[in-house]
Parts: sequence; C-alpha cells; structure tokens
Amino acid sequence: MNKFILGFLLALNQSGTGELNLPARIVRVHDGDTVTVEFKFEANIRLLNCYAPELKTDAGKESQKFLEQKLDKNKDVFVKIPVGSKLNKSLSLSRFLGEI
Repeated sequence: MNKFILGFLLALNQSGTGELNLPARIVRVHDGDTVTVEFKFEANIRLLNCYAPELKTDAGKESQKFLEQKLDKNKDVFVKIPVGSKLNKSLSLSRFLGEI
C-alpha cells in the first residue's frame, strides 16, 4: 500500500527538487526514530539520519520519551521525503524515509 501511495505522490511532484514537502500532522511517536503522521492518510516516517535503540530496550524507551517531548502530538508539520529514481530509496520496512 505504501509503495502505491508514494508512487502517486511522486507523480504529483512537479517541483523537480528531488524531494516532496508535504503538510502533515503528528499522530504519535512510535519509538526514538519513527513517528506516525497524517497526510490525507496516516503514514509511518523513519527519520533520516536518526538512529535510536530498539524499543524493547530501556534505552529505546528513553529515546521514545525524548522524541515525544520534542514533537507535540497533533502539531502541524512539514514532512520532507527525498525521492530518487526508485521507490525503494524512499521506503524502509513499510515506512517512508523523511525529515520533520
């Protein structure tokens, strides 16, 4: 499903900048490096250049709390998704790779 949605978004990208900047709303923080946002649909965003411990560890739970403090739930944000010539460069484990 995410590949279909990303393909649709890529088709709409007329900027030619190699990235999409989409208005979104933060729904929840999944862990220290993944958040769920809502466009016209809900999507998981794997934060680029952010590497957090797995959620099942104490350090992972601490990093999740840290990110929750930094990102206000229901706050309107822009999500930047870099797009390459291949869809798999913008996806990771059914999550979009991006920046908030």
